[in-house]
Amino acid sequence: MTDNDVWLVIINCPSTEVADAIGKGALERGLAKAFNISAEMQTSYLWKGEVIQNREVQLIFKLAGKDRKALFEFAKSQHPFEVPSIKAWTITEVDPDYRRYLLGE
Repeated sequence: MTDNDVWLVIINCPSTEVADAIGKGALERGLAKAFNISAEMQTSYLWKGEVIQNREVQLIFKLAGKDRKALFEFAKSQHPFEVPSIKAWTITEVDPDYRRYLLGE
C-alpha cells in the first residue's frame, strides 16, 4: 500500500446533512476528489453494554492514499459520534483514466 494507491473510505453518519457537511469540507480541503452518500439504512450495534438501533447513511470517499490519514483526522474532528465508524480499503482495480483523476496525475 502506497501513497499512489487509490483508496475507498467509508464513514457511517447519523444523517445526510452530517455526511454532506463532512464530504464538502473534505473536498474543499483537497482531502478527496469525490464522495457519495448512500440511502438511509438500519444500523444496530452494541455501545456501552446496550444494543443501539438507529438509521444512518454511509459517506463514501474516493481518494489518493497520501490523503487518507488527513481525511481520517478531519472526519473524526467533524463527526458528532464519540467513536465514529471510519474504515478504509485500497482499491485494486480502477479504470486508468479515473485513477489518474483521483491521484491528480
